[in-house]
Amino acid sequence: MSGEFTEIRGTAHDPQEWHELLAGVEPPFHRIEAARDGSGFSGRLHRILLDQVAANVIEIEASEHIVSRTAEHVKAPAAPYYVVHFQLRGSSLFRQHGLASALRAGDFVVTSGADPYSWEFRGDFSTFSMRFPQSFVDLPEAALRTVLGRPVPAVSRFGSRLSPFVAAVTTDDSLLWGPLGARVARNLIDLFATALCEAVSESPLPRSVLSFMKITDYIGRRLQEPGLDTASIARAHHLSSRHLQAVFAEQGTTVTGWIRERRLTGCRRDLADPALRDLPIGDIAARWGYRDQAYFSRLFRRSFGETPREWRATALRSVSRRD
Repeated sequence: MSGEFTEIRGTAHDPQEWHELLAGVEPPFHRIEAARDGSGFSGRLHRILLDQVAANVIEIEASEHIVSRTAEHVKAPAAPYYVVHFQLRGSSLFRQHGLASALRAGDFVVTSGADPYSWEFRGDFSTFSMRFPQSFVDLPEAALRTVLGRPVPAVSRFGSRLSPFVAAVTTDDSLLWGPLGARVARNLIDLFATALCEAVSESPLPRSVLSFMKITDYIGRRLQEPGLDTASIARAHHLSSRHLQAVFAEQGTTVTGWIRERRLTGCRRDLADPALRDLPIGDIAARWGYRDQAYFSRLFRRSFGETPREWRATALRSVSRRD
């Protein structure tokens, strides 16, 4: 489908107005229970949609209250996604999968779009969140399941490096809404993913998941090679093609599907990059392992509902409006 490049701003003075402000909006917030002591409520939303990424800055002034995403809010998305919740100000208690985690300024958690949660705040707060496709993170869902809903503290090795970047993004609108906004968003997602990789590495994982991670790391470093296929990957890992396919099937995907999704995501990102506007589409396709431009164009259209040329024109027009 076509990408969206949109900016939304709004304020609300009670929970009902907040619901109306978020009508039709994806996570992070779906329901806010009334403040327990009956005191006032004030909320501000700044939302930026950058193609497949949604970035939100939310500020709430209220007494003790609960934000929740319940089972009734969970719907099967067109594509699976993750949401990063970053606590900018205040403190909270995040509950998911029976685990209660305290969050302080600079901490963050990652959730799946398919999972309900409850988030309790004890006073004024502000948060930053990003929603993005699961394919943006080259970790199997089975590995990430071990850290979803668990806090990554600001004092962790990568958490301490994330905080200044997130602070800059949330205080300077031009970073995300400027001509390089999509690239800034992707860099930020990569930093979140790196912090998650560190957290995953500290969790015990089944041998099958470790094998899958090793193989997908190998694939990720060779996506530009046209000859990358099931047979060559199996040979490099001293496996039969059948065994290799079974490793991927256990993670709910296929070898060819994994390669295709990441190649197309890379092509889509490069086509939208103003720094590459003069690079021919065929050259961008070749950078990601597609030597046959006609085949690439058909595959791109089947995946995204428009041709590479159409997508590039849409994305670059949006950049011109934001410049």
